[in-house]
Amino acid sequence: MVLLLAVAWLTPSQGPSSKPPSAPDLENPPAAPNLNPPAIPQRPARHVDAELKNAILTHVPKAKQVRIVVLRDDAEADQFAWEIDAFLRAEGYKLAPRMFFAMVAGGSTPNGTSMYPDEKDANTIVIRIGLNDRS
Repeated sequence: MVLLLAVAWLTPSQGPSSKPPSAPDLENPPAAPNLNPPAIPQRPARHVDAELKNAILTHVPKAKQVRIVVLRDDAEADQFAWEIDAFLRAEGYKLAPRMFFAMVAGGSTPNGTSMYPDEKDANTIVIRIGLNDRS
């Protein structure tokens, strides 16, 4: 019996813990997740500038209606389309319902903004807004 007490006395034991095992370790907290990973450099947003205003006023007769066609699921292109829409309305143009386009797999997506006559309606000018190509 004395031998068992001596062995128990010589065996190192862990001291009583000051916190329960389920309590968080405040001395060594886990690293916070990176909620803001480095942003992918994006091109500056497009806005209606003097050059675009001049191109519209020069090449788009007010007697024709304008249809804005925008790349689907592109928030920057959609915002730019709304700015063009506001400019056209302020200048007194008639607008056709807006349309969206998506490219087929393997096709090239149009870049920039272009204006051309509608193939199906001679009284309509199309303003197509593709990917932002500004740097």
